[in-house]
Amino acid sequence: MASDSTLSRPQVFSTILIASILLLTSCNNGSEVTESDRIRVFEPKMGAEIRSPFVLRGEARVFEGTVRYRIIDEQNEILVDSFTTAIADEIGQFGAFQEQVEFEDTHAQNGKIEVFEESAEDGREVGMVIIPVKFR
Repeated sequence: MASDSTLSRPQVFSTILIASILLLTSCNNGSEVTESDRIRVFEPKMGAEIRSPFVLRGEARVFEGTVRYRIIDEQNEILVDSFTTAIADEIGQFGAFQEQVEFEDTHAQNGKIEVFEESAEDGREVGMVIIPVKFR
């Protein structure tokens, strides 16, 4: 028979779930996350106003840590097409990335940031995360 200090399975599950949520929230400073199965972007947030330079921050689980990103304005003009590197402790684990991104002034008001992995197999863009932004 279980003592009063023993948690039931549902209580243990609830405790673990709450602890996990608190840990995830503290890891990315409570910011909302835009994510796919292999990329999580913490900054900038969806709908953020950005200007050059700004910080692109997140984590990724991608081949050789290579995280591609583009900034595209509302006229589909590519303002930046580059990459950064996610550093993970072990292969197959998420690793953090942070990049100060600069781009040329645009007259466009709106745009998007695309963050993705380029497939080593065939060059396809996979795991894409799209963050709508406003330019200021």
